[in-house]
Amino acid sequence: GQFRFIDLTLSRSPSYPHILQLLKAGGNLLDLGCCFGQDLKKLIHDGAPASSLFVADLRSEFIELGYELFLDKHKIGVQFLIADIFDPFSSLKQLDDQLYVVYIGLFLHIFDRMASGRRVSG
Repeated sequence: GQFRFIDLTLSRSPSYPHILQLLKAGGNLLDLGCCFGQDLKKLIHDGAPASSLFVADLRSEFIELGYELFLDKHKIGVQFLIADIFDPFSSLKQLDDQLYVVYIGLFLHIFDRMASGRRVSG
């Protein structure tokens, strides 16, 4: 309900030009808690190779809604992972020691919910 997916926060970061340059030079990035994948789609639009991007969310519904919103399911070429960061055996394990950048811009909000005693539902 907050429409945070239309706010491309990563691209407004002072580090964005450096991150983009790193990705173009062969580095990679994980967008943890990607929601609809809007930040990675901006990276691709700005020239980052899709093969350098990994995205993960706890809920597959968000990823599917992102495909529907941007009409790019068969075009994007990014590896999407459905994973729980708190599960040491999740599919994120395959990325151990492989990442240059981990972006958590849409992930941190869950800690406000946890701190206030409300249950986190994803």
